[in-house]
Amino acid sequence: MQAVFAPGVGKTKVQPFGSWGIGAFYVLAALASLWLLGISSCRPAAADDALPPSLHLLMIEEEGCGYCARWHREVGPGYPKSDEGRQAPLLTVDRRSAAAGQFERIVYTPTFLLVRDGRELGRIVGYAGSDFFWWQLADLLRKSAP
Repeated sequence: MQAVFAPGVGKTKVQPFGSWGIGAFYVLAALASLWLLGISSCRPAAADDALPPSLHLLMIEEEGCGYCARWHREVGPGYPKSDEGRQAPLLTVDRRSAAAGQFERIVYTPTFLLVRDGRELGRIVGYAGSDFFWWQLADLLRKSAP
């Protein structure tokens, strides 16, 4: 709870969710119920965390990661439509998942792994903006071309 001074009234009113308002409560409640049901966009399609045999970009993220959210806002919508996205489709997994555990230690999120046949070909650690991401990804794809 956060006490907020109400201008002109001379009294303090209590806002239970700070400046976010009650809408944040409903959003958090919906996300919590999805998490409890095991529904998450951060999981590969296979229930057993098996990775597909083709070339793909594995994004390893975790809940509350601001840089992950920024990537999803800035790059995510256009990624599947890009040449790189068609060449290496995106899979997102949680940092603590079995799929992420198959690879060398993941320290920072997001970490992007270029993977073919379950083998890591290269990685991008962190997210420093869309221009730098696209440059790093193009370089990674170029270096790992068969």
